[in-house]
Amino acid sequence: MSGNRTCSMEMQELLLLAVNGMTKDALRGIRKFLRSQVRLDGGFKNRSGESDLYYGVFGGACRQAVKPGPLPGFAAHYLRQFGNGEDLDFVHLVCLARSLSAVPKAATPGRLDAVLSRIEEYRSQDGGYSHTKRNSSEGSPYAAFLALLAYEDAREALPAGDNILNSLEKSKACDGAYSNEPGMKEGSTAATAAAVIVRTQLGNATDPRLSEWILSRQSRHGGLLASPSAPAPDLLSTAVALFALRRSAVSLSPLRDKTTDFIEMLWTENGGFSGHLLDNVADCEYTFYALLALGCLETE
Repeated sequence: MSGNRTCSMEMQELLLLAVNGMTKDALRGIRKFLRSQVRLDGGFKNRSGESDLYYGVFGGACRQAVKPGPLPGFAAHYLRQFGNGEDLDFVHLVCLARSLSAVPKAATPGRLDAVLSRIEEYRSQDGGYSHTKRNSSEGSPYAAFLALLAYEDAREALPAGDNILNSLEKSKACDGAYSNEPGMKEGSTAATAAAVIVRTQLGNATDPRLSEWILSRQSRHGGLLASPSAPAPDLLSTAVALFALRRSAVSLSPLRDKTTDFIEMLWTENGGFSGHLLDNVADCEYTFYALLALGCLETE
């Protein structure tokens, strides 16, 4: 880790920065949307309206930004049903670990350690992490980034960081960027951003050409494309790209105006944000990405 400052801390600071730059009416709308996403069992809704650990991580982070303070007690009740994550896949194990770190009342003695041990079952043979299966031959930048967040939130060092860096290099696509699948012709913006973030947090200098590759994904309509062949920008790619560029000390000024306009076009009437221009459904995940992106742009 780079000192005691984690990626999670930095992202939360950026969410707060975005919120502090909003009008009272805008902030009121986001708060109303987030309240509407909390179910009676204490979980946050997914796009089908069911409680979902994955969406809970994003919803909890947004709630902390708009209304700082301890998460409601009923969230602990919701988390108890997942035990030590016996029935969860890698992504949801990470979400459970991060949620337990955010809601100490739910983290009974040894529970968080047990969940982190299950995350380690997804270590790949090349030293990274796989987000799809145990004992995979290759890891992915996405899984490495998620594992980093889980350990950071738990205030634990990410095990064998050098091995993860070696694994990342095996995820490079033919165009020099990163992909979550091996042997790809072109990289993806999200995977490349994840690799840059992990590398910078583990104290490894990034190649300036990666920043150039990410910058070249800028759409003339604002926002960033998910890949060189993507037809339109999306909010996830935009947010993680801006965060990676910011961590690489790249100026975001040239992106600021058009990207801000793009994000505002995704602001729905119910106060949340959708993922792209053809999507009219807001959720906690994309609301998080909107705030993260706006926070990155506020620093310029």
